[in-house]
Amino acid sequence: MSFGDLMSSGRGPGVVGLLMALLVIGGFGGIYVFVFDKEMQGGGSSIEYVVREQADEIESLQVQIAHDNTTLENSKKGAQAGKKADVLSAEAAATKEKIGVLEAQMSKIIADTVTLEKEFLDYRTGFRTQVREDAVGEKFPTLKTVSGSEYVDVEIREVTEVGISIRHRDGSKRITYEELTEEWQQRFQFDPKEKAEALAREQAEREMYERSLAGNTGADAVAADEPEAPAEVLKDPATAEGSEQIRRLVTAKEIQLARLKTQWGQLQAAAVKVQEQESAERARGVNGMAKVKEMRMRISTKEREIAKATMELHQLKRQQR
Repeated sequence: MSFGDLMSSGRGPGVVGLLMALLVIGGFGGIYVFVFDKEMQGGGSSIEYVVREQADEIESLQVQIAHDNTTLENSKKGAQAGKKADVLSAEAAATKEKIGVLEAQMSKIIADTVTLEKEFLDYRTGFRTQVREDAVGEKFPTLKTVSGSEYVDVEIREVTEVGISIRHRDGSKRITYEELTEEWQQRFQFDPKEKAEALAREQAEREMYERSLAGNTGADAVAADEPEAPAEVLKDPATAEGSEQIRRLVTAKEIQLARLKTQWGQLQAAAVKVQEQESAERARGVNGMAKVKEMRMRISTKEREIAKATMELHQLKRQQR
């Protein structure tokens, strides 16, 4: 009997039902084997194990992705920080360069200031010296000090840091700047500090010279006029040898001038004593004016020597500058 005859007979539906039941049973058996047979699940692992492993791997990948994202963000921040650091470094280098330029400018300004101050001081010193030298020889009918003293037939013999030395009708006198009016002080640029230094130098020179006199006093102590040294041929002051010569001559002239001033002071003191003696002799009817005139002549001679030495010293100093 063929399959068609069987299906058309009365037993056909039963056969079909049996076949379907066998097919269902076979399908479930296969599923059972696939689910519960470890060999069918690939190497002895269950589906639960595989699912768990995949879940773990997914979680690990998610952690790695998060880590990579964090690293990426940090890299971006680091790159930004690096760019900012580069900018700051460039700004620092530019600032350092500006500081260097400013320091160089400041050094130049300081150097220029020192040069200008020196030039100003040199100019002021030269101008002051010239003004004082030009005043020597000026004559005035009268000269009145702030304290009320008045001198007649006045001639300026010397102008120094201390004051002016004059010759007048009754003798000679050094008048300090404090005794002169403000107009005179401004004309000769009076400086109290300069005066104090000059007086200290005079005192030291006077003491040194007086020690050389070995204790002599009175009018007899006045040293005899020193013979004038022969003029020395001056060398070029621009050379080292010439500069040294000028320095040596200036020192010698300063010492000579100090001695002349000390002698002048001693003559002034001796003249006072001679004047007192003349007054006493005149009271007794004796004429002692000859000694007074002689002393005045010696004082005038000494003043001329001082004026000459002062002029020579100024000339040497101008060559020294």
